[in-house]
Order: sequence, then structure tokens, then C-alpha cells
Amino acid sequence: MCDPLSDINNGSVIVKPGISGNWSYGAIAEFSCVTGYILSHNGSLQCVQNAAGTGNWNDTEPTCEIQDCNDLPQPINGTIELNGTTYLSVVRYSCDLGFDLKGQKFRTCHESGKWTGTAPTCKAIRKSIINDISF
Repeated sequence: MCDPLSDINNGSVIVKPGISGNWSYGAIAEFSCVTGYILSHNGSLQCVQNAAGTGNWNDTEPTCEIQDCNDLPQPINGTIELNGTTYLSVVRYSCDLGFDLKGQKFRTCHESGKWTGTAPTCKAIRKSIINDISF
């Protein structure tokens, strides 16, 4: 018999019974994570008989790690403001004086580990338009 398993933080476990019940030899534990989290390693464990005749799970329990979208580069002639790089974090783009933002102003870290949309660019404002702006 293997030790009982509990749900993991930000995830759950479902046990498929073994030869004589949930925690017996041959039982398989399937782990999964909630949206925006991924398993740290293999999500399936099996209860196996060891040399002493008792049961052990064939690996350690996985953990659910928050999805990370990684840092983004600053646009040329612009800046970004990040509140993080993990699931549901938001990045705000802005351009330097004399440049106009072309594209999305905001992007969000998606559950897939990718930023939504595409990176905007900062395009120079035509000089004649700048001269018409009164400061």
C-alpha cells in the first residue's frame, strides 16, 4: 500500500485504483493544475511494490508552478511598464516624446505562457505635425 495523496496547491489529484483499492499496488495518481499553472514534472505517479514488500510512489509529487511569460524588450524609442511576468500580469507600452504608438498599448500574460497580441512600435511623428503642437 502507498501513502494517500492529497490535492496539491493550485491543482488536484485523481487516483485510479490499483489491485485492491485506491492506494494499493498498481494505483495511478494523475495530477493536474488550475488555469495559469503548469506541472513542475511528470503528472502521473504509480504505486509500486518495493524490496521490503511495502508500497512507494514511483516519483515525487509534482507541484503547480505559475505560468511565466518572461520579460519583454523595450520598444525602440519607447518604454514598458510591467507589473510582473506571470499569468495575468499586464504590460503597458508608451513612446518617447515625438513618437506615436502603433499597435496595442496593453498586453497580458496568457495561460499558455505567451504574451497576448504582438509588440507595438514607436513611429516618429511627422515634423510638420510637431510644429503645429503648442507647448
